[in-house]
Amino acid sequence: MTTTSRLSTTLSHAALSLAAATIAALLFSACTTDAYESGEGRYSHLTAEFGMAHTAAKGEIDAFTTDGSRSLRLNPHAKASWATTPDSLYRSLLYFYDNENDASPFSISQVMVIKPTTLKNNNIPSSDPLTLVSAWPSADGKWLNMRLDIKTGKTDDPKAVHNLRMVRLQTGDGSYRMRIVHSRNNMPEYYTSTAYVSIAVDDEMKGKAVELSANTYDGEKILSVEIP
Repeated sequence: MTTTSRLSTTLSHAALSLAAATIAALLFSACTTDAYESGEGRYSHLTAEFGMAHTAAKGEIDAFTTDGSRSLRLNPHAKASWATTPDSLYRSLLYFYDNENDASPFSISQVMVIKPTTLKNNNIPSSDPLTLVSAWPSADGKWLNMRLDIKTGKTDDPKAVHNLRMVRLQTGDGSYRMRIVHSRNNMPEYYTSTAYVSIAVDDEMKGKAVELSANTYDGEKILSVEIP
């Protein structure tokens, strides 16, 4: 078995239109409609979990292990065009109906995995704005997760793609600081899409308050996340 993380950090419009954003809209719509009927709708019992998805074949996911170490069999199997390698693991966000040991998948989206690079001389590159919504450690302590909201739009320019990087700042005092670097590359900003990103927790992060910074539409934002 191989573990596939897809370390590419280039986000096309399609990649940014993650199922999570679609689900959020569906949930809102369902709640506002069903409240006048039974108060409970199709999406009321959905569960969302971050974890690792296993591929039985190209584009077919048969099992999912949550960050809380719960193993789920997917029935039916989930379809995912981005899961291209059989018998591999992909970091993912799964929406499903919980049937104890089995799960009926509603939607699954790939979570980007970014490996931080260390800046030389702390020459921080310029960064286009985005929204750093939240950050938190996974339940098993192996991942640092982030939610980013990025303004995007449709374009015919093949060179217009979002690019994300994570750079580590040299501090010299034992602290762990990282910065999100975003390049819009002429992508239009018509609407907002949500992207989830994970960073593998290394030994240096453990037991520290990791500081994340980003250039946002409201100026500089810094979040501090306690890593167990």
